[in-house]
Amino acid sequence: MNENKGNGRTFEEIAALEGEEAAIQAGIEADPDASESDAEWFRHAIPAREFMPYTRASYSWLSSDDRTNFRLFVDKMLIAKGQVSEDRGLFTLNSVLDHTVHSFPTMRDTKNWAVEHFDSHYALADVLSTSASRASYSWASSDDRTYFHLFVDETLVADGKVSERRDLFSLVSNLDETTRSFRTMQAAKNWAISHFDSKNLPVTAPSSSNLRASFSWLSSDDRDNFRLFVDDMLVAEGKILRDRRQYLMHSRMDGTRRTFRSLVAARKWVIEHYSSFQEALTDNYAYHTP
Repeated sequence: MNENKGNGRTFEEIAALEGEEAAIQAGIEADPDASESDAEWFRHAIPAREFMPYTRASYSWLSSDDRTNFRLFVDKMLIAKGQVSEDRGLFTLNSVLDHTVHSFPTMRDTKNWAVEHFDSHYALADVLSTSASRASYSWASSDDRTYFHLFVDETLVADGKVSERRDLFSLVSNLDETTRSFRTMQAAKNWAISHFDSKNLPVTAPSSSNLRASFSWLSSDDRDNFRLFVDDMLVAEGKILRDRRQYLMHSRMDGTRRTFRSLVAARKWVIEHYSSFQEALTDNYAYHTP
C-alpha cells in the first residue's frame, strides 16, 4: 500500500515533497471507487467481440455525397447492402450471402444481425485448429446438407443435424446416445474430441470459476426467446416473461425448468448446471475405470 494513502496530507503537500505524479497517484489510491483491473478481473472478463458483437461490423456510405445507401461489413467481408429511410428510423438490408431482406430500427441492430448472419453462414467452414484437427465431418449424402457424421481419429463419434438457419448443430453420441447442441461446427468438433477422450482417457471436470455463459436470441426478430451456452455448448433455452419481469429457463441437459429475476442469475445457474454434469461425467469415468 502506498504510504501516502490515508495519511491526511493534501495534494499540494505531497507534490511539494515527492512531485506532482506522486500526488496524483496518491489521490487515485485514496479513492475507494478506483481499483486496478488485476489478473482475476481479466480472467472473468467477456471479450468485446462476444459481449458486443457489433464491434466486429463496420459500414461505409456508397459515396461521399450519399448518406442513404451504405455497405455493411463483418471482419472486412461485405455482408449486405443497405438503405436508410428518410427519417432515419429504418435500416433495410439486402444480404449478399443469401439475398434475403431484413429491416432494423437502428444501425447497431443491423450490425448485430450482420455478425450473426456472417457466423451462421460460415459456421460450417472446416477451419482446423490444433484442438479440432483430430475431428472431421462428412455429410450423410452428397445431396444432403442437413445431416452429417462427426468423427474423431477416424472413429464415428456422433451423428448430427444442422438447423434450418445454420445456427445450431445438434448431435447424438454414438458412444453413449447422449444429445448435445452447439452454435458452431467448431464447438461441436471440440466437444466430440472431449467426449471421445472421456471414454478412453481420464477426464477432469472444469472449475465453474473458469467457465463463462453467453446467450443468443432465437432469431434476429425475436427478443423474447433465447439460448444460453457454456463453452459454446447449448445448456438451456429461455423465455423472457416481460409482464412478470422473469426469465423462464428450460435445461437442454436434463429437462428441468427454473425461473430467475435477472439474466445474470440465469447465466450463473447455467454455469453451475453445466459444471454438475461435467463432475458427474468425471465421477462416472472414475467409477468404471479398472
